Amino acid sequence: MPFDIGEHCSKPGCNQKDFLPFACDCCSGVFCLEHRTYSAHSCPNAGSKDCRAITCPLCRATIPLTNDQDVNAVFDLHTRAGNCNPDQYNEKKRAKVRCGAEGCRDVLTASNTVQCTTCRKKVCLRHRFESDHQCKRQSHVPSFRPNSSSREPSASTASSSSSSQLRQRLTGVGSAMSSTVSRLVDGAKVKMHTTLSM
Repeated sequence: MPFDIGEHCSKPGCNQKDFLPFACDCCSGVFCLEHRTYSAHSCPNAGSKDCRAITCPLCRATIPLTNDQDVNAVFDLHTRAGNCNPDQYNEKKRAKVRCGAEGCRDVLTASNTVQCTTCRKKVCLRHRFESDHQCKRQSHVPSFRPNSSSREPSASTASSSSSSQLRQRLTGVGSAMSSTVSRLVDGAKVKMHTTLSM
C-alpha cells in the first residue's frame, strides 16, 4: 500500500520529492526547499507581488515603485507632474517641554515629569513639592502641625462627630433616604463602640 505523501519539485531537472513542499505565490508552482525562492526557480512572475516605494527628499511624499521601473525615472516623473511641492513639507522641530519652575531648564520626559495637583504645572522631580516650584495656591494649604494646647479627642467624641457629619451630608439627598441613612449611621456607631470596647 503506497503512501501518496509529498510532491515533486516543479523546477525542470530537479524533480525531487519533497514531503513539505513550498508553493510559489506568483507562478503557483510547487518547489523543494532548494528551489523555493523566486531567483532559485527563475520565477517568470517574480515582480508581480513586489511592492516598493520611495520617499521624495523634497516633499516627503511616498511614491509607489514597481519592480521594472527605474528609481530615477519615477522621481523625474513625480517632479515633472507637479505633485512635488517642497513648501508643503516643513520639518519643524517640536519644542521641548521644560520644567515649569522658575529658573529651571530641565527637559521633561515621561520618566521625570510630575504634574502638581494644586496648580496643574508640569515640573521635574526636583520641583515636585509645592514649596519648590512656587505653587500659586501654596498659601491656601492648611498647616498640619498639631497645636500644643489642643488635646486629641477621645474615640467616642470622634465617632459621634464623624457620624453627625456623615448624617448631615447624606440627609440632604432626600427625606425618604434620611431614615435609612440614620439607621445605617446608628448601626455603624454600635459596631464602632463594640470594637472599641474590646
